[in-house]
Amino acid sequence: MRISRLVMAACAGLSLAGCSGNAPSHDSARLGFERQEQGRLQAHFDSVTIELRTASVDHLSRSEREARSALIAWLHEYRDAGRFPRNDRFGPDMPFFRDEQGTLCAMAYLVARSGRPGMVDRIARTANNALIPDLRDDGEFTQWLDSTGLTLAEAARVQPEYRSEGDLTFKHVLHRRW
Repeated sequence: MRISRLVMAACAGLSLAGCSGNAPSHDSARLGFERQEQGRLQAHFDSVTIELRTASVDHLSRSEREARSALIAWLHEYRDAGRFPRNDRFGPDMPFFRDEQGTLCAMAYLVARSGRPGMVDRIARTANNALIPDLRDDGEFTQWLDSTGLTLAEAARVQPEYRSEGDLTFKHVLHRRW
C-alpha cells in the first residue's frame, strides 16, 4: 500500500511538473544525466586506480608488474577521455563490454590497448553484458589477466555498471521529491 501511494505521488508530481512549464526539456535532462553519469564513472575509476596503485605487488614477476603499471596508466587515460558505454537497451544497471556505438568499457579498453582486440570482439559477441566474475571460465581472458598481474577481483572492481537514462531519471525524481 505504501509503495503504491509513493508511485502515485511520484506520478502526480511528474504530471504537475510537466504541466507547469518548469520541467526541463528531454535534451537538457539527457545532458544532465550524461554529465552526472560521466562524473560518477570518473570517480569510480579514480578510486579503482588508487586501489590498484596501492595494492601489494611483491608476489608478481617483473613483467607482470610492468604490465600492471601499463594497465593502470591506460585506465587513467580511459578515465580522462571520458567516453564510456551507454546503457541504451536495459533499465537496471548493466555492464556493457562494448555498446551499440562501439564504445568499449574499461576492461575491454584495457584488453584492446594491450594488443588483444580479437578477444574484445569475441567477448562482446558472446558475453557482452557479463560481469567480469562470469568470465572466470574463459581461459583466454584469465590467461590475459594472469599475464598483467591483475586478479579477477581487481578486474571486477574496474568494471562499473552503466546506468540507463530512464532508470536514473526516475530514481532521481523520487529521491528529490522525498
